[in-house]
Amino acid sequence: MELLDLRYDAAFKEFFKDTELLSSFISSITGKELTVESLEYTEEKAVDDGRSIIFDILAIDKDGNKINVEMEKNSTSSIKKRTQFYWAKAFTRGFEKKSKFKDLKQTICINILGNNVFKDEVVCREYVLYDIENNNRLDDCLSIHFVELQKGEYTKGESVKDLWIKLLSNSKKVKDIPEESPIIKKAVSKIYQISEIDDIQLKVIEEALEESKRLDWEDDVLEKAENMVKEAVNKAKEAAREEAREAAKKEKIEIVKNLLDILDNETISQKTGLSIDEINHLR
Repeated sequence: MELLDLRYDAAFKEFFKDTELLSSFISSITGKELTVESLEYTEEKAVDDGRSIIFDILAIDKDGNKINVEMEKNSTSSIKKRTQFYWAKAFTRGFEKKSKFKDLKQTICINILGNNVFKDEVVCREYVLYDIENNNRLDDCLSIHFVELQKGEYTKGESVKDLWIKLLSNSKKVKDIPEESPIIKKAVSKIYQISEIDDIQLKVIEEALEESKRLDWEDDVLEKAENMVKEAVNKAKEAAREEAREAAKKEKIEIVKNLLDILDNETISQKTGLSIDEINHLR
């Protein structure tokens, strides 16, 4: 049997329908013991032009806190802004006219990245809001995690967190993952179970989910193009400035040559801005 790749949305969502597995994964990444009580997959209207977002997983724990878990197989540079947008939509979800701000719950976003975005060796990182000067955290409402699978695929660590990362990195090779942990053993069993789902059914689900991310990919292409144009314009401006500086310097040199027989070096330097050494070189 060919095992499913959990980096694909349909397989990922089917796998984490098991709230025990999801709770274990979330707890291992956040370092907090969280128990998922329910899952929500409702589509959210993002902006007035009809564009929508669909959470891969929006979990609610026993305290009403929200955990958004996203699998990004082909991560792009727009993931940082996209994540903040998703966090904002999850944070304000259910906030209505008569709601009170004190009732807004902690919202955690966990982004599992199929390819590397950050230029270092850190596998898992967390971002929060804090006071830059005093390093004090504002509160616990905002928490954004990134997990880069490429960096963690070959980790030799044996913690539950390490095993989860290895499993998600390459679920087709689960035979290489130790199963001493009961939850990891259950996860491996679940992979075999969902791999028996009809391929056509999965493909239909996958295509529907991929369409929701197509616009993000297009945005990223446009952003890269805009950055290339900006870089080209900046280079052209710098070249023009350099050319102007060279022309101005040549003009000063011609002026200095005409003053060499009339004024001393210090006076010429004061009038033209050229150094004494430059003037001596011209004599």
